[in-house]
Parts: sequence; structure tokens; C-alpha cells
Amino acid sequence: MKIFYSHHQYKYGTKIEEMEIRLIKKKFPDADIFDPSVDIAQNRPEEEIMKECLANVISSDILVFSSVSGLVGKGCFNEIAAARVAGVPVYMISGYDVIETEALRHEYTGSGNDREYAVIRPVTKKELEIEEAMLWR
Repeated sequence: MKIFYSHHQYKYGTKIEEMEIRLIKKKFPDADIFDPSVDIAQNRPEEEIMKECLANVISSDILVFSSVSGLVGKGCFNEIAAARVAGVPVYMISGYDVIETEALRHEYTGSGNDREYAVIRPVTKKELEIEEAMLWR
């Protein structure tokens, strides 16, 4: 099983990145983790890097993403969107756990900075049930 680990560039090469990889390995012990910070050459134009990332996202069995207090960069945002469109299950790191997401909500920051692109939060099953019930009113 191939897992694409989508995370903020602020975490590349840090102890936080190492910890998050350990969490993914704990949840999916037999998986191969694709980490773009080490598995893709970063010394190229960002458009080329992103194209390679998205190709790896859609060829993955699962995408696991993390945020910085809910904040994701444009690259991570686009990787999550590509996974959803391709039918790749999306999990998120939440505290010290890796959880599957039913749905996600996002709000663009409007910062003009691709590294601070959007705030993402998971939507609970209860929230989805309430929304569905309201559609029938």
C-alpha cells in the first residue's frame, strides 16, 4: 500500500515531520510512505514539483495530511483536492492519531501567501447528518 504524506513545507526536515511519519507507520505498519520532502527533488520550479506530487497522489492508495493548527499551504490543499477527485481516501493527523475524514471544510485565508493558503477542518458524521436532514425541510 502506498501512502502519500501531504504536509506543510514548514515541517520539511523537522522533528515534527519525523513524529508524523512515525504516527503514519503506527497506523499503517506495512505501508510505503511517499514523502515529497525527500522523495521529490526540491531544486526545481515549484510547478514541476507540484505536477509530480499530484501524479503521486492519484497513484496512491491513501493520502495522509497534516496542518499547522488547521493551516495548509496551496500545495497541500491541491493534493487533498486531487485525492478527493481521484477517490483516494483522505486521512488527517489530529494530535497523536491518524483519522479518516468523512468530509472537510475549508476557508481561504486571503493572505496572498501560498504557504498560508487555507484553513481546513474535518466535518463530523453528526454535522453531515444535520446538513442532510436540513436539505429535506
